[in-house]
Amino acid sequence: MFPRAALHLYLWGSPAKSGQRRRAELAREGLPDEDAADEFDAHRRAAHLRLGMVAWNSTFWSFDDTVSRLHDRVNIALGRRRWSVSVVMPARCSRDNLGLVLPRLAAAAAGCEGDVQIVVVDDGSTDDTAAVAAAGGAQVVSLTTSRGISGARNAGLQVATGDVVIFLDSDTLVKPNFLAEHLRLHEAANDTVVVGGRRHLLRGVTDIADAEVIRRDSREALPDLYSYNMACLAHPWSLAYGCNVSVDRPLLERAAPGGFDESFVGWGLEDQEFAFRLAQHGARWAYSRAASGAHIYHDRTMTAERFAGWKANLRRFVDTHDEASALERLVPGMNPVQTVDYTDCYRRFDGGPTTAEVAELLVVRVPMADDPLLALQDVVTAGGSKVALVDEGDHPELAVLAEAAAPGLGIRLYTGADWDRLST
Repeated sequence: MFPRAALHLYLWGSPAKSGQRRRAELAREGLPDEDAADEFDAHRRAAHLRLGMVAWNSTFWSFDDTVSRLHDRVNIALGRRRWSVSVVMPARCSRDNLGLVLPRLAAAAAGCEGDVQIVVVDDGSTDDTAAVAAAGGAQVVSLTTSRGISGARNAGLQVATGDVVIFLDSDTLVKPNFLAEHLRLHEAANDTVVVGGRRHLLRGVTDIADAEVIRRDSREALPDLYSYNMACLAHPWSLAYGCNVSVDRPLLERAAPGGFDESFVGWGLEDQEFAFRLAQHGARWAYSRAASGAHIYHDRTMTAERFAGWKANLRRFVDTHDEASALERLVPGMNPVQTVDYTDCYRRFDGGPTTAEVAELLVVRVPMADDPLLALQDVVTAGGSKVALVDEGDHPELAVLAEAAAPGLGIRLYTGADWDRLST
């Protein structure tokens, strides 16, 4: 009835009433006073006031589907079932890397309030990649011959069962909150694609706790330039790298039921073409700094051969999707014989204003202890046309919620460290 309406779902549980009910239950069970007190305290902590907001996009869904999916989310919120997450990792001759990656991923699974399925696709390896993956607790899909990264991801998709599917490279180390942070953004809004940050470890380093040995990806600087709200970008799909990205399963099944296009061969753009199709079917984009991954060192030099393969994929991309022709503006930044800054190329490609170019920008500080939803509501109610939220509490869901609350306004989102830069 209202295809452009944002549906807000508020879940509220009174700590006082919940605690009273639980105290009565414990008394009836006849538990010793000490045990009852411990359990009551734990229950009281878990029952604190919870205000949830689901920014629901119903444009591409029927009324029946909307009701069914919202009912499913309510069941999750009430504890009747859990979220499920599938991690799909293509791997070719990745024995050593998987020995480092899988234990960290298992730790992330233990810290995630959901059922986690880890799928490793052995893409025709000639070493014992499959054995290492199985020993690390992964579900292994073995391909007798290599199908390439797109084919391997698609093979993983065929067995993935999660509500959310995360694509991750087999040489990417993650922190214990990695899966929880991806899931956190999918809880905030449906039809969401979460793009995790990417870092690069120096040669010989496998400890991601030491920030001094982690190099930022050149493309990770783009959210600093435009905002961590990817809706401020003209082409947000261009930042959806397959090395660390998650997709809401209903969106994936609607927009890309066949998965990745396996006609893309060699290096590059198969993930952005996949994301482009998601964008055409109403994808909403969220960038998460907390869900970053760190690539184990390997030579990333752009060779003439790699560049030729990238250009061939670019031609395939543009021939398939005329609307993506702006990608050709990135060619100078990818060409290994040209000394052109990639960020400058991206600015010409995207065409949107950076924060520095926005006049009369209203900068609003969101303190760590504040409820981010209330801060967002205040901003939207005030009716500012050019707003930047400086988030000191690491609430990445603010981006998707801001876009749902004020479609098209392009509320910018930055970290607390940007306050001095923006407030001047």
